[in-house]
Amino acid sequence: MGVIRKIDVALSTFYRFLRLNRLSFNSSNDNLECKAYEAAKANDIWQADTSNVMKIKVNNIMQTVYLIHIIDDASRLVVGYILTFNDNAITFQKALKKAVKIYGIPKVLYVDNGSSYSNEQLSLICANLGIHLIHAKPYTPKR
Repeated sequence: MGVIRKIDVALSTFYRFLRLNRLSFNSSNDNLECKAYEAAKANDIWQADTSNVMKIKVNNIMQTVYLIHIIDDASRLVVGYILTFNDNAITFQKALKKAVKIYGIPKVLYVDNGSSYSNEQLSLICANLGIHLIHAKPYTPKR
C-alpha cells in the first residue's frame, strides 16, 4: 500500500488522477513560481516579524507575550528582539534601534503589513537612515 510501481499504472493515468484530485503541480493555482532567495552579505536584508509566544497571568489577567524579532537574511543571525506585552510600532522601533546600534544599518528592511511595521514613523526612520523599507504583499508570505 502507498507505492505505485511504474509498470502498474500508465503515466497518463497518474497525471489524470493528480489533475482530477487537484494535486497536479501544473494546476492553475500554482501560477506564481516561488524561489528561495538569500541575501549575499550580512546587513543586505533584515527581516522582521512578530510571534505570539504564550499567554501568562499577570495580576489575575491573562496577557499575551509577543516576540518581536529581526533576522539578518544572509547569516540568519537574530540581530534584534524584544519580549513584550505590547505588539505595537513603538516596541518594534525600540528593537530596531538596539539592532542598529549593535550591528549597523541594513540596506533593506523586509516586513509584513502589520500595524507595527506599516506606519509613517517607521517610514521616516528608514528614510533618515537610508534603509529601503519593503512590505510583503498581503497574503503572500514567501517573496
